[in-house]
Amino acid sequence: MSTTAFANCPKPVTSLEQGAQAPCSGFLFSKEKEREVRLMAEDYKLLQEEVEIKNKKLELTLKDLRLSDDIILKERERAELWRLTAEKSTLELVKVNENRGNRDLLMILLGVVVTVGAGYAVGQAAK
Repeated sequence: MSTTAFANCPKPVTSLEQGAQAPCSGFLFSKEKEREVRLMAEDYKLLQEEVEIKNKKLELTLKDLRLSDDIILKERERAELWRLTAEKSTLELVKVNENRGNRDLLMILLGVVVTVGAGYAVGQAAK
């Protein structure tokens, strides 16, 4: 064997003609096997790109999910605030209505007393 057979290959794939001396050491593939290996390498590159794209899509989906969770949390907090405000307003309204009932009763009694007093005064003035 010549010393060129053990040299580093200048290219990863070199075409050889039958009976020609190999430019470096390595493996000899048939044309069919070389084509199969080349297609497998191309498929591998495509699969790697597909995995990268799917990973980016997954990252975006997870980011959207986190944002959706944040929105849901804010909406729950807002709904709870509305509920507490409505509950407080209802309690204040009930309290005002309870006091209004007592106040209305006092006003009616005061009106009756004033009317009776006025009637008595008019009766005394007429005598």
